[in-house]
Amino acid sequence: MREGANAGVKKSRGCWAEVNLDNIVYNDEATKELVQKDMPNVKCFIPIVKASAYGHGITEVAKALYESDPNYYFGVATLSEALLVRGALPEARILIISHTPDSLVEEALRHNITL
Repeated sequence: MREGANAGVKKSRGCWAEVNLDNIVYNDEATKELVQKDMPNVKCFIPIVKASAYGHGITEVAKALYESDPNYYFGVATLSEALLVRGALPEARILIISHTPDSLVEEALRHNITL
């Protein structure tokens, strides 16, 4: 079992999440299969890993999904999230799915991030 970002959180904290990255990859592949069964023309899936992959660990989840399908675009909300994914996956395709201020466009393009 590959664990996500919260693997080191002490159980005494009262609340924690146990993330199994293999299960995330399995669920992703099962979802793609179901979608392609009903909509065979769909060719592009964009895992949304914003907000630290909804608390599961942005770089851990992105790496696990990239290993299973390096053709993904990864959806993030902000340039700072995009740069986290870029640091972990230099060749990954990254799409910022929300507004990016004009002052950050040049930096996004410099890091090969799609707006």
